[in-house]
Amino acid sequence: MDKSRILVASAPIEREVTFSDGTVEKCYFKQASGAVWRRWNESERSEDQDVRIHAMQRLIAACLCEKEIGR
Repeated sequence: MDKSRILVASAPIEREVTFSDGTVEKCYFKQASGAVWRRWNESERSEDQDVRIHAMQRLIAACLCEKEIGR
């Protein structure tokens, strides 16, 4: 069985991100684990508005990483 198909990739993904002040920078993201993805999904469906509002921010923060480290 090829376990690489079920495990999260360790190589960071590079994306150019435009911030609210108009600056553009390269950012690096790692794939979300199943636990992180499920936590985001549950947060999106929460009855608590504060939890829903911050769900995407938490997902981004969990996936943001350094290029060299991949963490």
